[in-house]
Amino acid sequence: MKNKLTNTYLISKSFKSYIFVSIMGLISATIGMVIDGLFVGNLIGIKGMAAYGIASPFFIFLAAISTIFANGGTILSSNYIGREEKDKVNLSFTLTCFIAAVTSIVIMFLSPFYVEWLSVILGAKGNLIPLTADYILGFTIGTFSLVFFPKYYFHILDWTILRI
Repeated sequence: MKNKLTNTYLISKSFKSYIFVSIMGLISATIGMVIDGLFVGNLIGIKGMAAYGIASPFFIFLAAISTIFANGGTILSSNYIGREEKDKVNLSFTLTCFIAAVTSIVIMFLSPFYVEWLSVILGAKGNLIPLTADYILGFTIGTFSLVFFPKYYFHILDWTILRI
């Protein structure tokens, strides 16, 4: 009997699963940003909306870091799964989670020291600097969940794809 785990089959199944997750992630992030914009614009006003717009690229940067860890760790794990080296799968997962956790904790704890500087780098001027710094500080407080948990989700998805 021919092995069902051919490259074409695995690539097709992986692509279908990842494309759905990626699209849903983008849709939910966009909806979240629109809702945030509505609340900020209606409750805080024009300056709050301007500060939120200036700080948004930092959130996208954090999301990019998250994606790098999630996809990079998944690729490592997938390679080891293909070679049937389960001990290395667990090691790559643990190492990726550890590095993601350390990175996010470092960002969280260093953030109070660089949020105003980052606000200026992103384009805030005058009285928008403290408002933008507050948004960036809020983003960094959630860094751990943003960076760490997608790695776990993608690892679970990887094992689900290969379960036949």
